[in-house]
This record gives sequence, C-alpha cells and structure tokens, in this order.
Amino acid sequence: MLGPATASAQDDDSYSLRWTVAGGPSLAIPSGNKLKLSGSNPTCRTCGRNFQRVVGADDSKYHAALNVAGDIRFNLTIRGELNYSHATSLQSKLPPRECPPPGIYKCFQDRKSLIDNAWYLGGGLEWTPFKRIPVMPYVAATGGISLNMFAWNWDTTGTNSIPSTHAKAFGSYVSGGLGARARIKSALAFVEARRFTNFSTPGTAMAAYSFGLQYWLRFHNYGY
Repeated sequence: MLGPATASAQDDDSYSLRWTVAGGPSLAIPSGNKLKLSGSNPTCRTCGRNFQRVVGADDSKYHAALNVAGDIRFNLTIRGELNYSHATSLQSKLPPRECPPPGIYKCFQDRKSLIDNAWYLGGGLEWTPFKRIPVMPYVAATGGISLNMFAWNWDTTGTNSIPSTHAKAFGSYVSGGLGARARIKSALAFVEARRFTNFSTPGTAMAAYSFGLQYWLRFHNYGY
C-alpha cells in the first residue's frame, strides 16, 4: 500500500529519503479472529450464551498511506509505513435470545462491525531487480503493529444502522506485494498491490491497490 524508494543521482557526500503519499481501493479480507464480549449488556445473551462475538466489517471502502524510505545495498530499500483503511458492513439480524428451530438462524452468528477503521504502523524491505530502466518493478515485504477500531449496535431487527457501541483491538500484521514505478520529472509515480494479514485482532485485513507519488528529500554529510 505504500510507495517504494528508488535510486537517485546524488553526490558521494549527500543522501536522500523518499517520501510517499498513496491511496486507492481495497478489498476486505476476514481475519478469522473474534472479539468476544462479556455479558455486560443483557442483550448480548443469545441461544443460552451470555456473550456475543464481534468480527470486522466485510466491505472495504478505501485506504491511504504515508511512507518514508531510503536505499541501503544490493538494490534493497528500507522503509517505514503508516497505513489507514476504512471498511463497513450492513446492519444484520442477531439470533433471538432463545434458540430457534434449526434452519432459521445460525445460533452462533457473529455480529459484524458496522464500521472497522484500521491503522497499520510498521516497516520492512523492498527489492528492485532493475534500477536503470524507465519502468522499475519491485517486491515489498513489511510488518508491524495494527489497531482496529470497531463500531456496531445490538439491534436485533437489522434496521438500525447507527453505531452505538465501540471497541478497540491491538495486534500485529505482515504484508507483501508487487509494484512498479516510473519517473515523472522530479517525482516518481507508482502502482502497487499488497496483501495484508492480521494476527490476534478480529478486524478485517485487506488487499490494497495503491496509486501514488514519491518525492526526494536530500541532506548532506558535512563530516560531523
């Protein structure tokens, strides 16, 4: 989801960092984890249970990203990243408090978040096999910590889509993907596709398709 770094012509006593802004569409990918809520709310009780499970949203809307990167050796680039994604779900019905006849409801139906905002903070490496061609392909792998912010309500009729309950969950993530970039005057334009995987948190992960620009910020080494 984040932009790449690239080589730039520079003097031996100067260095550069690449700063990236990016965004684009994304697809929601269920993490498979559950947020188990205790029976602090009496409406949590369904099918004889005194808790309810909440999962991430199922319709990812968009994502945005910031990135800073710098070259090291062997066509490798190290980069830090901050990603944001926004996903939503339609309000759905919960099973009634008493177990229904088979086939009417799933007794262990999970409550989907109406809103699932996710933040990813981390870093990793990027490798470019060819640096001296007009369109440069690359691969990227990153990881770090994630924060999912959920919002939902306990309406059992499926008609109230205004969130009334919120929760947060921390975890870790990894991501990997492919991209390509090309120089446009003093900047780089790029496209990238990456898959994110969440660990521990019940929030929705994503497959992100990014478009963005990257700029250089140079500084000099004066020997101290």
